[in-house]
Amino acid sequence: FTSPLDEDLFVTSRITFTMGSSSDEVGHAENEVLHDVALSDSVAAWPTEVTQAMWTDVGLVNNSVHTGSDLPVHNVTWFEAVEFCNLKSVADGMTPCYDINGLSVAWNHDADGWRLPTEAEWEWLCRAGSTGSTPAGNIDATDCSDDAVLDAQAWYCANASSPQPVSQKDTNAWGLNDMLGNVREWCWDWSSDLEPGNVLDPVGPESGDRRVVRGGSWHYHARECRSAARGAYYPTSADDFVGFRVVRTIRES
Repeated sequence: FTSPLDEDLFVTSRITFTMGSSSDEVGHAENEVLHDVALSDSVAAWPTEVTQAMWTDVGLVNNSVHTGSDLPVHNVTWFEAVEFCNLKSVADGMTPCYDINGLSVAWNHDADGWRLPTEAEWEWLCRAGSTGSTPAGNIDATDCSDDAVLDAQAWYCANASSPQPVSQKDTNAWGLNDMLGNVREWCWDWSSDLEPGNVLDPVGPESGDRRVVRGGSWHYHARECRSAARGAYYPTSADDFVGFRVVRTIRES
């Protein structure tokens, strides 16, 4: 599989949606402040998390703890994820998005290559037009209890004890797999508090100590497998429940 999702599905003059969760949502956390977001450009996303086969295809060494070609790559740092994005972009004949100089990474917004989503883009892609706690409806569980709505969409601590092959659970309305579970996904943004109000093209603060991760994982509770759930890790850290997926900016011609 070498193509992103149908780009026509995502092309629009400006995307608007509500990010975060209300205080009465089961599993709600205080850092999920409801606010309106507008995105000037659309995004095409790879339908699965980056697999170990995709990782090795660009010449990188697979250090995943649980190995298998169709398992999501994991045990990768944020810096290794952006390196993959550049290598995959070159392999696919696109302009790399990142200028990497040691621990300094700059994003070329004009590039057409693969990159990590921003936190706002990730939530927009995850929701796929939905407004509940998950794309398929609201969940009732907060811990490792079985939840029928979540079980159909995600690998989490109630139904998995390690990463699972991609594309085994139901997709969201836009054909994306494993947005809520399997492994958490690195995003571009430095972690920060969300502020109420209207925000255009948020990309996070210019600096910080931790990068945003989104989505739950096989290791996490149900409350962390919601569209609005937020997390953060040090960009040099690597765990067997953290991976990523890639996206591309799609602009109207």
